[in-house]
Amino acid sequence: MILFVAISCSKKEDAPIDIAGIPILTTPTGSDVDSITNTSVIVYANVNSEGDAPVTAKGVCWSTSHNPTISDSKTSNRRLQSQTVDRTQNIDFTAVITDLQPGTTYYMRVYATNSLGTGYSNEFLVTTIDNTVTDVDGNVYHTVQIGTQTWLIENLRTTHYNDGSAITYEGDSVLWSLYNSGAYCYYNNDVANNNIYGKLYNWYAANSGRLAPAGWHVPSDAEWQTIVDFLGGNDTAGAKMKATTLWNSPNTGATNSSGFTAIPAGGRELNGRYSNIGKNALFWSTTSYSTDNAWYRFLNHDNIQAFGFISSKVFGASVRCVKD
Repeated sequence: MILFVAISCSKKEDAPIDIAGIPILTTPTGSDVDSITNTSVIVYANVNSEGDAPVTAKGVCWSTSHNPTISDSKTSNRRLQSQTVDRTQNIDFTAVITDLQPGTTYYMRVYATNSLGTGYSNEFLVTTIDNTVTDVDGNVYHTVQIGTQTWLIENLRTTHYNDGSAITYEGDSVLWSLYNSGAYCYYNNDVANNNIYGKLYNWYAANSGRLAPAGWHVPSDAEWQTIVDFLGGNDTAGAKMKATTLWNSPNTGATNSSGFTAIPAGGRELNGRYSNIGKNALFWSTTSYSTDNAWYRFLNHDNIQAFGFISSKVFGASVRCVKD
């Protein structure tokens, strides 16, 4: 299915009038609006001139009605200023807008405030994505476009392969360690963890070729590297991938600016013990390393990295799917 995302197509231009020394704003165009998901968008914005007094606050305001103001929903980015003002200074900033509704058109304007008042850009439109995927069990997932790839933004929760056959559930620690075929579990054997964190699968289930919803698949390590490289590389991509909630403090650098929304579901070790919920997100790839080990992708609560690591194929980890 081809998905069309609506944003304004007007020429990039400044607000037409400089009124009483208030800031002058640049109107974003298509290339300034990025990473549109079901519930979020990133806007690269610009204050063309701060006017006759220093800018003290800036951001993007939005509404489902025309001509939003700072009385409506808004982002806010305050900035320390010197006593001098350079009217020719361009101030670039990024606004990450979250908590939007899927499939909704929003009217947005960039704003900036100084002691003389608030200036606004011309209005531009953003329509959030309303695109969901349903697995064989009826679980519904949302999606996000990141670079050339489309990803699910929730961990897999299915109890069946996509051909309808059941995946083995195994709660016993000893039996879990003996599996060399597909199996899943709930963290701490607590079904209440399923709705938030999804299920943990061993590599045999992840690599079955039947786990993902139709039209989707479990990514290879190379496909994981594609998203990580797009988001800045192994050393920093984790910041853009981690959700801003659920993680233990300090959740270093987390912005979720990519919309990937990685959550710390923890894992299940070779001996069947559960560990590190709140601290780690571990996602299987289909890439085997050896007879007993395979590659997975690792995010942690106290750094911004997104490296690939090797673990036993019996390990229990989360699964994210990428579109075929």
